[in-house]
Amino acid sequence: MRERRNLNLAIEVTQKKRDALARQWLVLHQDADCAQEQHKLLANYAIETQSRWSLRSSHATPQMVMQQNYRFLEKLEAAITMQKDVVADKDLKCTNKRLLWTQAEQRVQILQRYQRLSIEKHQAKVLKKEQKQTDEFAIQLGRIKKSKVST
Repeated sequence: MRERRNLNLAIEVTQKKRDALARQWLVLHQDADCAQEQHKLLANYAIETQSRWSLRSSHATPQMVMQQNYRFLEKLEAAITMQKDVVADKDLKCTNKRLLWTQAEQRVQILQRYQRLSIEKHQAKVLKKEQKQTDEFAIQLGRIKKSKVST
Protein backbone atom coordinates (compact mmCIF):
# COMPACT_ATOMS: atom_id res chain seq x y z
CA MET A 1 0.00 0.00 0.00
CA ARG A 2 2.81 2.37 0.90
CA GLU A 3 4.54 1.59 -2.38
CA ARG A 4 1.40 2.61 -4.28
CA ARG A 5 1.22 5.92 -2.44
CA ASN A 6 4.87 6.58 -3.19
CA LEU A 7 4.34 5.69 -6.84
CA ASN A 8 1.28 7.95 -7.05
CA LEU A 9 3.28 10.75 -5.48
CA ALA A 10 6.16 10.21 -7.93
CA ILE A 11 3.72 10.30 -10.85
CA GLU A 12 2.08 13.46 -9.54
CA VAL A 13 5.42 15.25 -9.03
CA THR A 14 6.65 14.20 -12.45
CA GLN A 15 3.41 15.37 -14.08
CA LYS A 16 3.74 18.76 -12.36
CA LYS A 17 7.31 19.09 -13.63
CA ARG A 18 6.19 18.12 -17.13
CA ASP A 19 3.34 20.65 -17.04
CA ALA A 20 5.67 23.40 -15.81
CA LEU A 21 8.06 22.60 -18.67
CA ALA A 22 5.15 22.79 -21.12
CA ARG A 23 4.19 26.24 -19.82
CA GLN A 24 7.82 27.40 -20.02
CA TRP A 25 8.09 26.04 -23.56
CA LEU A 26 4.93 27.91 -24.56
CA VAL A 27 6.34 31.21 -23.24
CA LEU A 28 9.65 30.61 -25.02
CA HIS A 29 7.82 29.71 -28.22
CA GLN A 30 5.84 32.94 -28.06
CA ASP A 31 9.07 34.89 -27.45
CA ALA A 32 10.67 33.17 -30.45
CA ASP A 33 7.67 34.09 -32.61
CA CYS A 34 7.89 37.72 -31.48
CA ALA A 35 11.63 37.82 -32.21
CA GLN A 36 11.01 36.33 -35.66
CA GLU A 37 8.30 38.91 -36.33
CA GLN A 38 10.65 41.71 -35.22
CA HIS A 39 13.31 40.37 -37.60
CA LYS A 40 10.83 40.38 -40.49
CA LEU A 41 9.79 43.95 -39.69
CA LEU A 42 13.41 45.13 -39.63
CA ALA A 43 14.20 43.33 -42.88
CA ASN A 44 11.14 44.78 -44.62
CA TYR A 45 11.96 48.25 -43.31
CA ALA A 46 15.51 47.92 -44.66
CA ILE A 47 14.19 46.91 -48.09
CA GLU A 48 11.71 49.81 -48.16
CA THR A 49 14.32 52.31 -47.02
CA GLN A 50 16.86 51.10 -49.54
CA SER A 51 14.34 51.27 -52.39
CA ARG A 52 13.33 54.83 -51.38
CA TRP A 53 16.95 55.96 -51.25
CA SER A 54 17.83 54.28 -54.51
CA LEU A 55 15.14 56.39 -56.15
CA ARG A 56 16.48 59.54 -54.46
CA SER A 57 20.06 58.76 -55.36
CA SER A 58 19.20 59.19 -59.01
CA HIS A 59 18.27 62.80 -58.20
CA ALA A 60 20.75 65.36 -57.02
CA THR A 61 21.10 64.58 -53.31
CA PRO A 62 23.74 66.30 -51.19
CA GLN A 63 26.76 64.14 -50.38
CA MET A 64 26.32 64.62 -46.62
CA VAL A 65 22.73 63.34 -46.74
CA MET A 66 23.82 60.30 -48.73
CA GLN A 67 26.59 59.52 -46.23
CA GLN A 68 24.12 59.72 -43.37
CA ASN A 69 21.82 57.41 -45.27
CA TYR A 70 24.59 54.87 -45.81
CA ARG A 71 25.49 54.99 -42.10
CA PHE A 72 21.84 54.53 -41.21
CA LEU A 73 21.57 51.53 -43.55
CA GLU A 74 24.74 50.02 -42.04
CA LYS A 75 23.28 50.40 -38.55
CA LEU A 76 20.00 48.92 -39.73
CA GLU A 77 21.86 45.92 -41.20
CA ALA A 78 23.71 45.52 -37.90
CA ALA A 79 20.38 45.57 -36.05
CA ILE A 80 19.01 42.95 -38.45
CA THR A 81 22.06 40.75 -37.86
CA MET A 82 21.69 41.13 -34.09
CA GLN A 83 17.99 40.29 -34.32
CA LYS A 84 18.85 37.24 -36.41
CA ASP A 85 21.14 36.09 -33.57
CA VAL A 86 18.33 36.71 -31.07
CA VAL A 87 15.97 34.60 -33.17
CA ALA A 88 18.52 31.78 -33.36
CA ASP A 89 19.10 31.93 -29.59
CA LYS A 90 15.38 31.86 -28.81
CA ASP A 91 14.84 28.99 -31.24
CA LEU A 92 17.62 27.04 -29.55
CA LYS A 93 16.17 27.67 -26.09
CA CYS A 94 12.75 26.65 -27.36
CA THR A 95 14.15 23.43 -28.85
CA ASN A 96 15.99 22.59 -25.63
CA LYS A 97 12.89 23.20 -23.50
CA ARG A 98 10.84 21.05 -25.86
CA LEU A 99 13.40 18.26 -25.46
CA LEU A 100 13.19 18.54 -21.67
CA TRP A 101 9.39 18.38 -21.90
CA THR A 102 9.60 15.28 -24.10
CA GLN A 103 11.89 13.58 -21.58
CA ALA A 104 9.53 14.49 -18.72
CA GLU A 105 6.58 13.12 -20.69
CA GLN A 106 8.46 9.87 -21.22
CA ARG A 107 9.16 9.62 -17.48
CA VAL A 108 5.46 10.10 -16.72
CA GLN A 109 4.54 7.38 -19.21
CA ILE A 110 7.14 4.99 -17.78
CA LEU A 111 5.87 5.55 -14.24
CA GLN A 112 2.26 5.09 -15.33
CA ARG A 113 3.17 1.91 -17.20
CA TYR A 114 4.99 0.61 -14.11
CA GLN A 115 1.93 1.48 -12.02
CA ARG A 116 -0.39 -0.43 -14.39
CA LEU A 117 1.92 -3.45 -14.38
CA SER A 118 2.16 -3.31 -10.60
CA ILE A 119 -1.63 -3.22 -10.28
CA GLU A 120 -2.02 -6.09 -12.76
CA LYS A 121 0.60 -8.10 -10.87
CA HIS A 122 -1.18 -7.45 -7.57
CA GLN A 123 -4.54 -8.41 -9.07
CA ALA A 124 -3.06 -11.63 -10.47
CA LYS A 125 -1.61 -12.41 -7.05
CA VAL A 126 -4.98 -11.81 -5.37
CA LEU A 127 -6.75 -13.99 -7.96
CA LYS A 128 -4.21 -16.76 -7.47
CA LYS A 129 -4.66 -16.55 -3.69
CA GLU A 130 -8.44 -16.67 -4.04
CA GLN A 131 -8.18 -19.63 -6.42
CA LYS A 132 -5.91 -21.43 -3.95
CA GLN A 133 -8.40 -20.81 -1.13
CA THR A 134 -11.25 -22.06 -3.30
CA ASP A 135 -9.28 -25.20 -4.21
CA GLU A 136 -8.41 -25.86 -0.55
CA PHE A 137 -12.03 -25.35 0.44
CA ALA A 138 -13.15 -27.78 -2.27
CA ILE A 139 -10.61 -30.37 -1.08
CA GLN A 140 -11.76 -29.99 2.52
CA LEU A 141 -15.40 -30.23 1.46
CA GLY A 142 -14.60 -33.37 -0.52
CA ARG A 143 -12.90 -34.91 2.54
CA ILE A 144 -15.83 -34.05 4.76
CA LYS A 145 -18.26 -35.68 2.29
CA LYS A 146 -16.06 -38.80 2.09
CA SER A 147 -15.89 -39.08 5.85
CA LYS A 148 -19.70 -38.78 6.11
CA VAL A 149 -20.21 -41.42 3.41
CA SER A 150 -17.79 -43.85 5.05
CA THR A 151 -19.41 -43.50 8.46
